[in-house]
Amino acid sequence: MRDSILISIHPEYVKKILSREKRYEFRRKIPTVEVRFLVIYATYPIMRVVALAEVNSVFSDTPERLWRSTRHFAGISKSYFQQYFDGREVAHAIELGSVIELKKPKALDKICSSIVAPQSYRFVDELFLKKLGRS
Repeated sequence: MRDSILISIHPEYVKKILSREKRYEFRRKIPTVEVRFLVIYATYPIMRVVALAEVNSVFSDTPERLWRSTRHFAGISKSYFQQYFDGREVAHAIELGSVIELKKPKALDKICSSIVAPQSYRFVDELFLKKLGRS
C-alpha cells in the first residue's frame, strides 16, 4: 500500500505545523495517487523525522486562487508563496489533519539505510512507519 510519503520541510515551517499555525503544505509536485499520511522530515540542522500528519485533502488550482483559499493557515508569507510558485500555472496545497509529534525524532539512516531526504517526496512503506513507532 502506497499511502504514506516522506517529505522534507525546513524546521521553521515544521514548528508552525506543530503549533497548527500552518495547516497547508505547499508543493509544486504531488503524487498521482491518494496519500493518507505525511512523514515529516525536518531539514538541517535537525535532520530527523519529527512528525506524522494526516492528509485531509489536496487542492490544486492557480497560485492566485490557491493563495486566496489557504492564506489564513498558510504559515508562510504571500511573497514567499508567490516566489515559490513563480512561473507555475498550477499550485498544490496539502491540507493537514491531525499531527503527531514523535517523542523521539529519528535520523533517516536509523530507520532505513537506503533512504535519503527527498527533494519533493518519497513513498514509504508499513515497515518504515513501524520503525517510527507508529503504523
